[in-house]
Amino acid sequence: MAILTNRSESTFKRDFKKYYGQSPAKYLREQRLERAAELLRMSQSQISEVAWECGFENAVHFSKTFFDKYGAWPRDYRMTQMQMS
Repeated sequence: MAILTNRSESTFKRDFKKYYGQSPAKYLREQRLERAAELLRMSQSQISEVAWECGFENAVHFSKTFFDKYGAWPRDYRMTQMQMS
Protein backbone atom coordinates (compact mmCIF):
# COMPACT_ATOMS: atom_id res chain seq x y z
CA MET A 1 0.00 0.00 0.00
CA ALA A 2 2.94 2.30 0.68
CA ILE A 3 4.07 1.96 -2.93
CA LEU A 4 0.57 2.72 -4.20
CA THR A 5 0.55 5.97 -2.22
CA ASN A 6 4.10 6.80 -3.28
CA ARG A 7 5.43 6.82 0.30
CA SER A 8 8.03 4.94 2.24
CA GLU A 9 6.70 2.10 4.36
CA SER A 10 7.44 3.88 7.63
CA THR A 11 5.81 7.14 6.48
CA PHE A 12 2.77 5.25 5.23
CA LYS A 13 2.39 3.39 8.54
CA ARG A 14 2.78 6.59 10.55
CA ASP A 15 0.24 8.50 8.44
CA PHE A 16 -2.17 5.57 8.41
CA LYS A 17 -2.09 5.31 12.19
CA LYS A 18 -2.57 9.07 12.47
CA TYR A 19 -5.79 8.96 10.39
CA TYR A 20 -7.22 5.58 11.39
CA GLY A 21 -5.90 5.22 14.95
CA GLN A 22 -4.34 1.82 14.30
CA SER A 23 -1.67 0.18 12.21
CA PRO A 24 -2.49 -0.97 8.67
CA ALA A 25 -2.08 -4.61 9.74
CA LYS A 26 -4.52 -4.25 12.64
CA TYR A 27 -6.99 -2.36 10.45
CA LEU A 28 -6.94 -5.11 7.82
CA ARG A 29 -7.28 -7.83 10.46
CA GLU A 30 -10.29 -6.01 11.94
CA GLN A 31 -11.89 -5.73 8.50
CA ARG A 32 -11.30 -9.43 7.82
CA LEU A 33 -12.81 -10.39 11.19
CA GLU A 34 -15.87 -8.22 10.60
CA ARG A 35 -16.37 -9.91 7.24
CA ALA A 36 -15.97 -13.31 8.90
CA ALA A 37 -18.61 -12.44 11.49
CA GLU A 38 -20.95 -11.42 8.69
CA LEU A 39 -20.35 -14.68 6.84
CA LEU A 40 -20.90 -16.69 10.00
CA ARG A 41 -24.26 -14.95 10.48
CA MET A 42 -25.41 -15.09 6.85
CA SER A 43 -24.02 -18.31 5.39
CA GLN A 44 -23.82 -21.96 6.22
CA SER A 45 -20.21 -22.27 5.04
CA GLN A 46 -17.86 -24.31 7.16
CA ILE A 47 -15.71 -22.38 9.63
CA SER A 48 -12.57 -23.28 7.68
CA GLU A 49 -14.15 -21.96 4.47
CA VAL A 50 -15.05 -18.68 6.19
CA ALA A 51 -11.49 -18.42 7.50
CA TRP A 52 -10.02 -19.04 4.06
CA GLU A 53 -12.41 -16.63 2.33
CA CYS A 54 -11.44 -13.89 4.78
CA GLY A 55 -7.73 -14.35 4.19
CA PHE A 56 -6.75 -16.58 7.08
CA GLU A 57 -4.58 -19.49 6.00
CA ASN A 58 -4.99 -21.39 9.26
CA ALA A 59 -8.40 -22.14 10.79
CA VAL A 60 -6.93 -22.50 14.28
CA HIS A 61 -5.32 -19.08 14.09
CA PHE A 62 -8.56 -17.66 12.71
CA SER A 63 -10.57 -19.14 15.59
CA LYS A 64 -8.19 -17.73 18.21
CA THR A 65 -8.13 -14.29 16.57
CA PHE A 66 -11.93 -14.32 16.26
CA PHE A 67 -12.26 -15.28 19.93
CA ASP A 68 -9.94 -12.45 20.95
CA LYS A 69 -12.17 -9.91 19.16
CA TYR A 70 -15.67 -11.27 19.81
CA GLY A 71 -15.24 -13.28 23.02
CA ALA A 72 -16.73 -16.36 21.39
CA TRP A 73 -15.40 -19.12 19.17
CA PRO A 74 -16.70 -18.90 15.58
CA ARG A 75 -18.94 -21.95 16.00
CA ASP A 76 -20.45 -20.61 19.23
CA TYR A 77 -20.86 -17.16 17.69
CA ARG A 78 -22.81 -18.67 14.79
CA MET A 79 -25.03 -20.70 17.12
CA THR A 80 -25.77 -17.62 19.24
CA GLN A 81 -26.61 -15.55 16.16
CA MET A 82 -28.91 -18.28 14.82
CA GLN A 83 -30.79 -18.42 18.13
CA MET A 84 -31.27 -14.65 18.11
CA SER A 85 -32.87 -14.74 14.65
